Formats: sequence, C-alpha cells, structure tokens
Amino acid sequence: MIGRYTSEVLDAGADAAIQLNLQIRNTGVTEVIRPASGSARLVSFNAIPHLERADRADAITHS
Repeated sequence: MIGRYTSEVLDAGADAAIQLNLQIRNTGVTEVIRPASGSARLVSFNAIPHLERADRADAITHS
C-alpha cells in the first residue's frame, strides 16, 4: 500500500510500486505533504530515525 501510494505521488507507475513495496522496512516512516495549492510531494520514504542507534540496530528488518 505504501509503495503504491508513493509511486502515485511520484507518477512512477505500477512497476515502481512493486519495487518500492519490496524496499519497505518494518516501522519505516514515509511522509507525503499536500500543500493547499499544488500536488502532493514526497518528503521521506522508508525512514527509520527511531532505529538508527547502536542499541536498536538489531530491530531493523526488511520485507
């Protein structure tokens, strides 16, 4: 679902949606903003700042 929505925001198509879905990390954060006037914009994809500490490295997983 996140990959599909992200590919739509990027106007990237179905193949990109599949590839994006394969990159999703457990608890990864994707942020999209939609200004009052204008198109949606991708701010971050699959970010894991909450796990980027030495004591949380073992918590990083991929789909």
